This record gives sequence, C-alpha cells and structure tokens, in this order.
Amino acid sequence: MLRSNTVRKGEIAVHRAIIRSLELGQTPLRPCVEGARYDLVVDRGSDGLARVQVKYCDHRPRCRDAYELSLTRHSGGRKRRTYRYLQHEIDAIVALLASHDMLVWVPARSLEGRSSITLRTAPARNGQRARLRMASDYAW
Repeated sequence: MLRSNTVRKGEIAVHRAIIRSLELGQTPLRPCVEGARYDLVVDRGSDGLARVQVKYCDHRPRCRDAYELSLTRHSGGRKRRTYRYLQHEIDAIVALLASHDMLVWVPARSLEGRSSITLRTAPARNGQRARLRMASDYAW
C-alpha cells in the first residue's frame, strides 16, 4: 500500500473536484503551470468562470464531526511565510472532507480576512448553535 502524503492527498481532492464538476455538467479547467493561487477554474455555464482553490481536510483531532479548513498557503525557505487567500485571487474553496467523503463549495466572500474556518458535519454535543458552520450548508 502506498503511503499518503500531502501532495497525494491534494491530488486526490483535485481529482474529486474535477469529477464532481463534470457530474454537475460543468467544465473543469486546470492551469498548465504551478504557482497560481487556484488549482482549478470551473466553467459554470451561465454563472461564469470560478477560480477554485482545492483543499483536502481530515477531521479535527478528538472530534470526528468537525473539520478545520485552512485558508492559508505557506512558502518554504528559512523564513516561513503564510499567505491568506483573498477574494480577488479566488472565487471559492472546494474542500474534500475526507472521513465523510464529502465535497463542499465555500464562496470566497465568506472567507475574507480569515485564516481558517471550522465546518461541522453534526451538531455540537454541548448544544451550541450560534456561529456554527454546517458542512451540509456548503455541500457541492
């Protein structure tokens, strides 16, 4: 069995997003070169083109119903820098919630200025409802 690494997980998520866009009758387009802030462009027909950053997410430790979706990109080197995704760079984030085998489409306008968001697949056990983001609201 092959060991998973971050590159392999990212490719799994991108290919799942490509398949899903085809299932929806949309046309996925992949950049020819690396380095763009997005992984795919999805031609959504009358809704136009959408630049999409694709993420692979595992559930949070000790909480199988919550996924922490990182909204940053890191550059290597001695000084590790973190870059947030901005609304003028991408139109959406598509995340594969791996343990639940679910794809979500999160519009960039709801991400501006944030470094992460948490998506839940089940209600909080303590009954909290305020400020929760349910993954089902973003299902793609």
